[in-house]
Amino acid sequence: MDFRTKPFEHQKECYDRIKDVPYFALFLEPGLGKTKVTLDVASYRKQRDSIYTTLVVCPNTITENWFQETNVHSYLSPVMLTGTRKQRLKNLAEDHDIYIINYEAVHKLQKELTQKNFSLLVLDESHYVKNPQSDRSKACFALSKDIPNKLILTGTPVMNNPLDLFGQYRVLNPMIFGTSFYKFRSYYAVMGGYGDHQVIKWINMEIFRRRVFTCAIRKTKEECLDLPEKLYQVIKVSMPDEQKKLYKELKEGFIAEYKDSVIVATSILPRLLRFSQLTAGFTKDVEGAEHEFKDNPKLNWFTEFMSDLETNHKVVVFTRFRREITMVEKVMAKLQMESVSVHGDTEHRIDKINAFNTDRNIRAFITNPETGGIGINLTSATYAVFLSNSYKYGDRIQAEDRIHRIGQDRNVTYIDLLMEHSIDSAIHKALVKKASLADMVVGDIISEL
Repeated sequence: MDFRTKPFEHQKECYDRIKDVPYFALFLEPGLGKTKVTLDVASYRKQRDSIYTTLVVCPNTITENWFQETNVHSYLSPVMLTGTRKQRLKNLAEDHDIYIINYEAVHKLQKELTQKNFSLLVLDESHYVKNPQSDRSKACFALSKDIPNKLILTGTPVMNNPLDLFGQYRVLNPMIFGTSFYKFRSYYAVMGGYGDHQVIKWINMEIFRRRVFTCAIRKTKEECLDLPEKLYQVIKVSMPDEQKKLYKELKEGFIAEYKDSVIVATSILPRLLRFSQLTAGFTKDVEGAEHEFKDNPKLNWFTEFMSDLETNHKVVVFTRFRREITMVEKVMAKLQMESVSVHGDTEHRIDKINAFNTDRNIRAFITNPETGGIGINLTSATYAVFLSNSYKYGDRIQAEDRIHRIGQDRNVTYIDLLMEHSIDSAIHKALVKKASLADMVVGDIISEL
């Protein structure tokens, strides 16, 4: 097949394993490109069968990412089943190759989705259906009965809790582990504790592994030696209504003031600060007090990311604002994961850096590019998540090089979280061009806001 974008060797291996089989599980660590593999498979089957259609079910935070990736890696026509019920049904009635919907909406549109007669069902981040009693798990299982081909995708460890695979494999192929969770559990786990709800020990694990990998492949970053040392990933999230209203008002005032101006960007950077605060998830009132929004899609994504990341990986979180550091600290505390933070007021900074690099229990290092991007070594991390970016290209490069430097013997993945249709895009566009936001003219900035 003529790939639109060239696959890495591990992606080509996965593609060859999957392209002609009716069901398969793709267990790839974040950053290894399981979305591209899936799109290559869908493209191959579309060439083979002109009426081949695919339904992708994924978390709400990555529906936009699936749409963008489809346009990058394939010639397939994508559509997102988002918005009101009326809008979802309108989009569903249109002719496309890839239909993208979030998990929570599946049971609401189950009848209409079934009637569409999809050829392939894809569950991305399939651990979302690990609880067989949840509405979304039941809905996806019911839907799978009428779709002949299935793929499940996740980077979550497959062996840490074998019980989590029952709900996922029930969708993939119920013949592998059956349809009774209690029979499944009794065969692979000895239960005890209060109410017999605690796993005392695992049994028949060799049989379990054989069954899992009759239709699955597992890849880690360490074994994919064909990868470059630096990997980049962009995740786009939608702006909630509360922020959107304030952002629109701010934008209209900004455009009215600068639309016909020849002023260069350097003189208006302070005015752009409020835009970045809104996309970071907070705002300031006239007295300077900071107020967080109830819904923060970036933190929602980060929570899911950390929950799914294997324990042998550490993450550096870069944020533009001190407030964001506090917000991330709350997420880590809620997840009951250890972290350290370094900012301008931090004392004994080197002690925290050493603790992050040597203590296996510390999962995240939270900082801003100005403080944590210069003169320190964070090579114990393999991921860097930029919740927000500095306006300066130099700050970004310094931040990246804290992880990618002498002593780093693993691939590093850099993830940018962008609030779509916002200043985040202007900043990222400048950084991709290896420039600072100050190098852009006012008109370019306005077009990206």
